[in-house]
Amino acid sequence: MLIRIKELRLNTIIGTNPWERETPQQIVVNIEMTVDGKTSAASDDLNDAVDYANITEQIIQRAAEWKFFLLEKLATEILKIIINDERVLTASVETEKPAAVPDANGVSITVKYDRESGVIE
Repeated sequence: MLIRIKELRLNTIIGTNPWERETPQQIVVNIEMTVDGKTSAASDDLNDAVDYANITEQIIQRAAEWKFFLLEKLATEILKIIINDERVLTASVETEKPAAVPDANGVSITVKYDRESGVIE
């Protein structure tokens, strides 16, 4: 089963410029998670499911506290929140900084995880 959280908007301190270290910026996050949804689909019980609302809430709360220089670090920390739920088999996190480059709509970084190999890439 594939779960997508699309265009989650976070306000966080991110960047290397002096003004970026003081003023939170909006970052757009897209998340994909594959889970074994057979049990939750059969039971219709949230306790058997990956609680994407709770994961989203954790990400929003933590992003408000974080002060990273790089999108790579932000994406990896978000990924760690997601894979804390052992029912998540694979995950992909794309973090996009809309104002990163003047003549572009944004710059994004994607990190991926596969529980079977245990590799974050």
